[in-house]
Amino acid sequence: MKALVVFDGRFYNNSGLPSSYHLTYDLFTKRYLTEFDSVTVVGRLFNKPDDGAQSVIGNNATFIGIPGYVGPKQFLFKLPSILKLLWNIDLKNTAVFLRTPGTIPFIFSLILFVKRKKFAVEVVADPHDQLSKGSVEHPIRMIFQKLYSYFLKWQCRKAIGAAYVTKSALQKRYPPKSDLTTNYTSLNLGNEWFVKEPKLYDKLDTINLLNVGMMVQLYKAQDVILKTISILKERNINCFVTFVGDGEYRAFLENLAVKLNIKNQVKFVGKVSDRELLQKYYDDSDIFILPSRQEGLPRVMIEAMSRALPCIGTDVGGISELINQSFIIAVDDPEGLAERIEYFINNPNIMELESKRNLLTSENYKGEMIQKRRNSFYQGVKERNYED
Repeated sequence: MKALVVFDGRFYNNSGLPSSYHLTYDLFTKRYLTEFDSVTVVGRLFNKPDDGAQSVIGNNATFIGIPGYVGPKQFLFKLPSILKLLWNIDLKNTAVFLRTPGTIPFIFSLILFVKRKKFAVEVVADPHDQLSKGSVEHPIRMIFQKLYSYFLKWQCRKAIGAAYVTKSALQKRYPPKSDLTTNYTSLNLGNEWFVKEPKLYDKLDTINLLNVGMMVQLYKAQDVILKTISILKERNINCFVTFVGDGEYRAFLENLAVKLNIKNQVKFVGKVSDRELLQKYYDDSDIFILPSRQEGLPRVMIEAMSRALPCIGTDVGGISELINQSFIIAVDDPEGLAERIEYFINNPNIMELESKRNLLTSENYKGEMIQKRRNSFYQGVKERNYED
């Protein structure tokens, strides 16, 4: 039996190969081959290269490219060709996994329902938060928010199995009907990611902050971080923040740093595909901050924890399942973020305790442990596809 994995992921044409930074053959596609003979990935394909991205295909793995689009206007223009392509996908002897929410998996779930084809879901985010005020700016944002939230609930009820990236957060809002349900992160962390010892801190003259996240929307609230740096500057607290990631909002964020007069305290390094270089950014930092407006289970926070970094985050998605509740702040709260950073600075012993705690917690997300749960779920989905 083959696996068909359908989602809204962005892929780029690198010398004829569909490529991604995080959804590569080794880090993503290959995981399905532990239980299936072959796998086909369906995602948006943009006909342009992206330096540093790596191929999603390999041995026993193929790709079906949805015409790349960004935003409702481009989507509507390409909708006829998208519908035709999705309708004609061969479903014989196939187990379908919808990585949801997303426009393509929503459409495909309706096609599967019409064709009476079973499907499983892998729930990786919350559309209610994804489409909240501040995350997305669009005149009919609230309509999209209600529509996508409704469709995700429907998918979870109709699915023969449901896997979530959170232990309980997404399950409460989007409960499964099937008794085949589990949780696992999308992250594959090998042993090389985990440092041996927690960090040690003395009184710091300058605090180095790190945020890792794409800038295609303001989901990761990098604008809140910049406002926080401005607040701390007014309090004569010397902070420097490094942003790893890129996207359409980068120019907006760079201009905001200039407007807030904190340009010299901010560094935008763009995308980082080299794992060792990314580890160095974590290791050179004192605190990892993720004041997100939406999350599933943030992979970057688990990465930061595996490098023994103290973390601050918001109460969205599964963040509260990862870090100490004392370092959970409200969404869109630069004052609250500034207060927690200042508390860390004034209490290096607490930073050391959080470093130790986060490193221990991160060990629950080692790749081999997560893959066992994935394999069990894949087996269950395969068995239910064999049933009449």
